[in-house]
This record gives sequence, C-alpha cells and structure tokens, in this order.
Amino acid sequence: MHPLQFCAKQCTVCGCCAPLTLNVRVYVMNNILLEEVKEIKDLGVFYDTLLVFDKHICEKINKAYMMLGIIKRNFTYRTISRNCFIILYRSLVR
Repeated sequence: MHPLQFCAKQCTVCGCCAPLTLNVRVYVMNNILLEEVKEIKDLGVFYDTLLVFDKHICEKINKAYMMLGIIKRNFTYRTISRNCFIILYRSLVR
C-alpha cells in the first residue's frame, strides 16, 4: 500500500467551460463535498473555467517588471557595462 493518504479536503472542482444550464453540480469524494472554484493554479500555471490565460500572463508580466525594477534600482549605466546589463536582463527577466 502507498504510504500517502488521499486528502479530499484539499481537492477542488474547476469546470473547463461555461455551464450551459443553471444546474448546480455537486461533487463528493469520501463523503466530503468538494469546493467549486473559478480558477486554479497547477504547476505554476493559472487556469480558469474558460481556459483563458489572462491572469497567468499578467502574473508573468508583473514578475518580469519586478525583476527589471530590481536591476534598475541596483545597477546604473555607470556601475555595469551594456554587456553585463544584457546578461542580467536575459537571465532574470526573460
């Protein structure tokens, strides 16, 4: 037997399309009602019910701007050369 136990309390339900009817779907595992959510994050990717990746893209853009701000605050054109800046940019922002 596998040593890890299944934990239904940590499970959620996220549909992959807009509901066509107004019927409420109820999902139960091990007699525990599963919570229905509009979006989930799995392996670092945000998914929503319409499979639109707007939130995921915004998160990645914000993270890139944050890293670029860190580079701009800590290094100026006087402290590093253009080549060093390009290396920092490519390694931290892209």
